[in-house]
Amino acid sequence: MDSSPPPPGSVQEPTPLSDAEKIRLKRLAKLQQGNSNNSGESSQPTASSSKTVSARTNISPKTPTQEKPASPIKRYSLPVNQELPEKTPPKILPPIKSFEDWQNDTISKILQITLDKSTAEKSGNRLIYLDSVVKTLMEENPGTDSFKLSKSTIDSALFARLSIDPNQMSDSDQPPQIPLFDYLLDSWKKASEIKRSTRASKTLEQSVINERVDVIDHLKELIINYVQYVLLYPNDLPQVRKLSLVTLSEMKPLADKITKLRNWNSPNTNARIFEGGSFLGPFCKFSAFPTDEPKIAESYFTNPNTRRQADIDSAMMSLRGAIRGVQQSVFKIFNNIVRSSPSARESALSYFAEVIKLNERRAQMQVDPFQVGSDGFLMNLTSILLHFADPIMDMRNPKIDRIDVDYFRKSNRIDISRETKIKATQQEADAYFSKIDESASAPNFISEIFFLTIAMHHYGPLHSYEVFNNFIRDIVERQKQYDRMRADQPNWAGTPMAARNEELLAHCKVRNVQ
Repeated sequence: MDSSPPPPGSVQEPTPLSDAEKIRLKRLAKLQQGNSNNSGESSQPTASSSKTVSARTNISPKTPTQEKPASPIKRYSLPVNQELPEKTPPKILPPIKSFEDWQNDTISKILQITLDKSTAEKSGNRLIYLDSVVKTLMEENPGTDSFKLSKSTIDSALFARLSIDPNQMSDSDQPPQIPLFDYLLDSWKKASEIKRSTRASKTLEQSVINERVDVIDHLKELIINYVQYVLLYPNDLPQVRKLSLVTLSEMKPLADKITKLRNWNSPNTNARIFEGGSFLGPFCKFSAFPTDEPKIAESYFTNPNTRRQADIDSAMMSLRGAIRGVQQSVFKIFNNIVRSSPSARESALSYFAEVIKLNERRAQMQVDPFQVGSDGFLMNLTSILLHFADPIMDMRNPKIDRIDVDYFRKSNRIDISRETKIKATQQEADAYFSKIDESASAPNFISEIFFLTIAMHHYGPLHSYEVFNNFIRDIVERQKQYDRMRADQPNWAGTPMAARNEELLAHCKVRNVQ
């Protein structure tokens, strides 16, 4: 076959094109048109492409219809070398607390115990100071006076906590009134929660997490063992004993019968006899006032000038906790009585009103303390009324709008006829309060409690505060007198007044004024 090129001017016969070649030509045409649309400039096809296109033009007498290219879609693509940002793993940090401090804080939080007396005092006795464990550790480690809870001391510390008798209050141990089973169950729940949060930590090394979880697992195992022991041998460890009267008052028929007793509200007597003769009087008179119980001051506050302030504060907190427990128990009795029946509620309100009536003389400047109620009796009843008044000022559902402002015109439970009136004369006040609207309904329970609480404060705590302030003023004055006499002792020594002055100085020493 002659492969020489055709002579110029001769017509080249069309050669058939394959399907692949046709597809390639169409793609080239679309590509050329797309480039011209994007850049606004027409690009010259390559030499080989132009020859092929011209050849196809010569082959086909009809120019093939070019398809309308699709509208260009704007596409965004990342550069070839750019990679997606990777998530940075959490940075492993060393624990803020040492392992010893973490053990002490965690065990203390779970079991509500501590080996540091100052920590127990700062917590308001929420943490129980284990004095027996500290003494044992001091015998085993002489010369050391500071100890921390750890895995090795959990067993002895937990046993010491369970061995504390909740019915006997002491200076250092004030366990809450909670059954041992409930206490162990709450401790196990706290330990489980701390273990869960520890294992989910992303900022601690795995070795630190394992070390901490091991301590918590050991504590949980001990708790489970003691739960079994408490259930199998309930009498081996001291349990909470309920007050018999509190238990009886929880039954409504019996609570209602209590107010029917002859000595429930003893009329026609003085305040001091009423305090000891009424049915609930002896329960309400428990007190830590030295005027009521002198032995308490001798036992708890001997040599106050030489004792540490921390010891005095601890003794005060212990007494407050004991009195608070008594007040809560007596409030439960009154609350059960009030809820038992309407007649029992009326009897309880009459009891409070009778106490107020018998102690009106406490508001006088000069009063015989043996003719009125004791400070402890009035303070305890005030605390009970404050418990009843709690719902009045509840922020979630206040009931202060239900207090009847016309209470004294509808009720004569509290006698204010002899009280000093600020904006009215006695005659005007008598005329106003004598106009009683008989058709009006009786005051509600909230109004009764509100005005009884105010009156009890007037004759109870406010009078006690006044007596206390006068007592402090007398002590300061006696101290000044003692200092003056000591300073003038060289001047009056050897004079006829020396014996008298020496007697006064000795009297001041006996009164612990020095």
